Formats: sequence, C-alpha cells, structure tokens
Amino acid sequence: MAILAKIVLSVIALNLHTTFLKQVPCIKKIFKIALTLLKPLVVWSIILTVAIELVLHWTLDDLPYKFLNHTSGPIRRLGQYSKNEVIPNNYIAIVGDSHAYGFGPWLYDNSWSWGQPDFATHHLLHAKTNLDIISFGYPGYGTFGSCLTSVSEYKFVSESSLWSELAEPKIILLFFYEGNDLINNLHEIEQRGFDISRISNDDAKDEIGILLKSEALKLYKDWSWFDHLASWNLFIGLFENYSHGFQTTQPVDHPTNIDHSRPRLEADDNQSKHTENIA
Repeated sequence: MAILAKIVLSVIALNLHTTFLKQVPCIKKIFKIALTLLKPLVVWSIILTVAIELVLHWTLDDLPYKFLNHTSGPIRRLGQYSKNEVIPNNYIAIVGDSHAYGFGPWLYDNSWSWGQPDFATHHLLHAKTNLDIISFGYPGYGTFGSCLTSVSEYKFVSESSLWSELAEPKIILLFFYEGNDLINNLHEIEQRGFDISRISNDDAKDEIGILLKSEALKLYKDWSWFDHLASWNLFIGLFENYSHGFQTTQPVDHPTNIDHSRPRLEADDNQSKHTENIA
C-alpha cells in the first residue's frame, strides 16, 4: 500500500508540474502586460508628487484652511498664514495648549473655510503688526508637553534637508492658563519619572530642564522621512479625515501631545475626578 501511495503521489506531482509548465508562458504574458501598464502609472505618480511638492514649497501658506486643517506633522506649522512667507523671518513663536492653538468657536465656525479666516491669537497679532507669527500651540495637558512638541518640531524643520533653514524665533510668547496648566504640568513631569515632592529643591529646575531636553529628543526621533514632505502630510491627512465619513462611528481626532501608550498613574485618575481638563 505504501508503494502504491508513493506511485499515486508521484503521478499527481508530475501532472501538476506539467500543468504549471504549460501555464508559465501565460503567467509571463500577464506579468508583462501588468508591468507595461504599471510603468507609466508609477512614473507619472512620481512626477506629479515631485511637482506638487515643489509648488507647496512656495505656496504652502496660501492654501485655504479647509486643506491646512488636514495637514499633520511639523510641516503644518509652515502652512500657517500668519506670516509673510512659508519660511518666516524674525518671527514670534507662540507656545502653549489649546488656547495657543486656537481651539474655540472661531475655529469651529471656520474649520471648513475655503479662505484663510482669523480664529487664533497668531492671526490677530499678524494682522495687527504684520510680523511673522508661528503658533506651536498643541492641545493637550499643559505647557510642558507643548514645549516638548515645540522644541522637537522646531528641531525637525530647522534641520530638514528639504526646507530652508528655520531660524530661532525672535520672541517666544508662552501661554499659561492658570485654570489647569499647573496641575497638568505636574502630572506630565511625574509621568516621566520626576518626583514632584522634590519640586521645591534647588536642583529641581536643572532636572526638569534635562528632562525637557531628553523627552523632546524622543519626540524628534519619532518623526519619519515622510514627515519632511508637505504633499505626503496633506494627502495622508485628507485621506484619513475623509475616510472617517465611511465609518459608522466617526472618531473625533484632535491634535494632541498626550502619549496614550503610557500607563495611567493614580494621579491621573485623581485628576480626572477632581480637575476638568479643558485644554
């Protein structure tokens, strides 16, 4: 029986091999046709991407907010129209939470605008002074996290090989909201290993400074090569936001510097019970 089974398997294998050899020319032909069709598609996709990228390098801050609202990554800062050029000169940098970002009724009323509406502090300052203003505002827990994001994003753009060098800001305007920023900042440094019982020690300032630099460097290393591309940021943002329209439940995603991958501490639970975070 074993010999018979081997003979049967050999015959089946031989038939399969013969059938495959007969199909090889057909498979090669299909592959050749597919390759012929894909070549121009790939080439034109690359050409269009490069062309769009070059155009955005000069006109990123001319896009309507309807599009800018969907951009992501550090490059979105260059798309802000509260400055005279894409790369600002002698600019003022605004750092803070949602108040610095511009969250509020003005933003909600203009989030789908085809124009460039004024809805935040940096827009009003630019309109009043004609100075270049960049907002590094980032909705989240407090000014500490916003400072981390600001440092990492500035470092990313200033060292980018695809963009002109971004100089240091002439003035930094730091927003601090007494309603929740203090408690939020304490929770943020505690989450990163700082013992808040030592906050009054003489060396606490230096330790927090070291913590700020190390955490900002971690954020900087998280950026990918694609984050240098304005076209990539724009198209991915548009795709992700409009794809939500095909979902039964639409998630509300706002920019945030909160690391949800970190385990929540007991202090965070107490904060959620006693302190409302409106940032």
